[in-house]
Amino acid sequence: MKKPKHIYIQLYITSLGGWELPLTRKARVVGSSLVLTIPSQLAKAYNINDGDEIEIIPVGIGEFRMKKLKK
Repeated sequence: MKKPKHIYIQLYITSLGGWELPLTRKARVVGSSLVLTIPSQLAKAYNINDGDEIEIIPVGIGEFRMKKLKK
């Protein structure tokens, strides 16, 4: 099985002061899934916790929007 190339994701956040923008993360393979981490400051600011569902919506070629689903 050929190992996938790394994918870099840039997160553009404009409402949180004091952060170096854009935030860049490196996706990695864990088992058979591709994993992207969310910085703890971002998770805290948007109340994202372990087990929360995040909706990923494609908005263009190579772009997407993420939204926390309400429980």
